[in-house]
Amino acid sequence: MSSGEEDKTLLRKQLLSITSIIITVLLMLLVISTVGVDELIAALKNANLLFIGLAFIWAQFLNLPGIFKVQGLLRAQGHRVPFFFLFRIYHIGVFFNHFLPSNVGGDFVRTYEIGKYTDDPATSLAAVFVERLTGFIVLVVFAVIALLTHLGLIENTLLTLALLAVICGLIMVVWLAVDTRLIRLFERILPKPLHKYLAKFGKFQTSLYRYRDQPQALRTAFLWSLAFNAGAIVYSWLAALAFHQPISLLDMAVVIPLTMVVAIVPLSFNGIGLQEWAFVLLFPLIGVPASVGLSAMLTIRLISLITALVGGLFYLQRHIRREAAIA
Repeated sequence: MSSGEEDKTLLRKQLLSITSIIITVLLMLLVISTVGVDELIAALKNANLLFIGLAFIWAQFLNLPGIFKVQGLLRAQGHRVPFFFLFRIYHIGVFFNHFLPSNVGGDFVRTYEIGKYTDDPATSLAAVFVERLTGFIVLVVFAVIALLTHLGLIENTLLTLALLAVICGLIMVVWLAVDTRLIRLFERILPKPLHKYLAKFGKFQTSLYRYRDQPQALRTAFLWSLAFNAGAIVYSWLAALAFHQPISLLDMAVVIPLTMVVAIVPLSFNGIGLQEWAFVLLFPLIGVPASVGLSAMLTIRLISLITALVGGLFYLQRHIRREAAIA
């Protein structure tokens, strides 16, 4: 790639990042203006710290399904990776997810670190990919069930379009990942210097295909994904209860998968603004003030930020150790 093409690519990335941040700011301003600053401040002032504390503790356990999923998927391919190594790497991934303009930026960091540990980057990428994919599939199933059991929600065009966009995106990603004909197509149309990347992608596909012979590993991954999504509903329920409103856990089981799906749509910076909008939109439909929905989401953001900062400390620790090793 020439320097001119690199400059154009960098410029496009910068423009996308700036656009994402602008959309995020506009969405947050829209959400806050819809709820009202006074109502939001009143709700936050009266927060029950006990429920916030319970939500914080629950959030720490909520990280475990993802760690166990990757560990099991790696073990199925012959790699035994210690839990506490994956624990640190998972939190480092969460850190980068919060500070990179993408919901999957941390996945690349996790893949890189696990690949270095196993000396098998392709299998590490396949494990993280399947971990993410199984989680998205279960989430979409939850969201579809929520819509079909509450058909009135389908009347909201934006919500329905968001769900359809995520479903189409999942289908596209799976197709791109598993269809071997694409590599042969790209080999014909791409210049030879880029063929080395196709070779790496081919190794990833080979690692991915091995899971066809590992049905138990896939079933376990789906069970962990089910546990995570169910846990996310309880987590959000605890955060919402902090604002003195009687909220049914069953109602949250309808609302939360839909808000999580909306957050996947790649419009804003890490879903910020989009998920807040979904909370403000959906909470009144279950008889809860929009101010409580926004307060609950902001509480979740704060807890997630604290967890991300723990990942930042893990990353700093690893960086210091590497510098010391080099010295």
